[in-house]
Amino acid sequence: MIRDGKAIEMRATYNGSYGASMLFYPDQMTYYVALFQQKKFWRVIKTQTDTRAEAVYADFAKTTAQLADSEIRREKLQSENALADRLIALQQNRANRLQADVDVARAAKPGR
Repeated sequence: MIRDGKAIEMRATYNGSYGASMLFYPDQMTYYVALFQQKKFWRVIKTQTDTRAEAVYADFAKTTAQLADSEIRREKLQSENALADRLIALQQNRANRLQADVDVARAAKPGR
């Protein structure tokens, strides 16, 4: 129905690789509320009541935030570690250059 354009996406929430979507199929006045990961549906609720569809959607949207929490934390930690590694490498390069300058200065001293 989605590929054929028969279902209309009314709402969507994405958190990390998780998402929730509320679709409306006007031909049958039916709502489909889906919970998915990486665009693969793994839970779908069908209802003809808009208030029920909204409630399920709100619950699924909240669930996506909970499911994605550790995924998002992991991404942030990986970014922080990569930044720390880059800063350490920069400081190591600076220390190496300073040591090379010291070595050159010592070698240039008379009497050595």
